[in-house]
Amino acid sequence: MLPITNYDKLLNFAERCGACICQRMHETFQAIRDDPAMTMKQGVEYAVEQCEDLLRRGALGIHFYCLNQVEPVRTVRKRPAATQGSRPHMLTRHSHR
Repeated sequence: MLPITNYDKLLNFAERCGACICQRMHETFQAIRDDPAMTMKQGVEYAVEQCEDLLRRGALGIHFYCLNQVEPVRTVRKRPAATQGSRPHMLTRHSHR
């Protein structure tokens, strides 16, 4: 799980690796692309929803990527709905290098 913190970087990454971005994600982030605080807030909310869905569908845990932006991941992990039902050891903690 990688919370979205920058819509333009997401588009660039997806283009480079040939990934498709769903319409809902475009609708959520395109209008706020120039507002970093709102993008961060919506990115956390979107990630929480994704975590809830994955866990509800039987995922045993969630691996979080932070790419040197720890706060969005910390915020997601603090939300009980995003981690409820997962095994504690499956909620990955990254150490800084």
